[in-house]
Amino acid sequence: MANGDFGSEINDYTKLNFFKTLRGEASSIKSENGKVYYKGTAQGTLAGGNLASLCCIDFIPDEDVILFLEDLNEPIYKIDRMLSYLFNNSEVRKKVKGIALGEFLNIDNKEMFDEIISEFADELKIPVSDGFKITHEKIKETIPVGVRAEFSADEGIIKINDTYLY
Repeated sequence: MANGDFGSEINDYTKLNFFKTLRGEASSIKSENGKVYYKGTAQGTLAGGNLASLCCIDFIPDEDVILFLEDLNEPIYKIDRMLSYLFNNSEVRKKVKGIALGEFLNIDNKEMFDEIISEFADELKIPVSDGFKITHEKIKETIPVGVRAEFSADEGIIKINDTYLY
């Protein structure tokens, strides 16, 4: 991944954001014209990543989390199946307090994707919104995994509460 992001010409936003996050200076992550699937706010530790990868490692948080998700090149039926797999675990259901969605690139049916996310959000009754630059594209956010944060689906913002060191 580092070679993909830094092995050739790097986008200025991505570079600035990467080093800002590494220095512990990131204070918030904002969505761009995000859709709110379920309103509300949540607090927890930032955790997540690629949906397919999380399912492969049997992701089970041991504390309350704000889950961020992204993926690419997955058909809708697999996204639905992976979300079902993830949230059929009672510990995951109990610990995930909000979901910030990044980009799901090259999906085969955006309308169906929106329906699936809406159904999960309604079922889980936790804040869910999208539009975050959590992606495999060149312009992206670097997420400080493991820090305490507040998430507002209504405002489309994740506020970092911790000072963190790597």
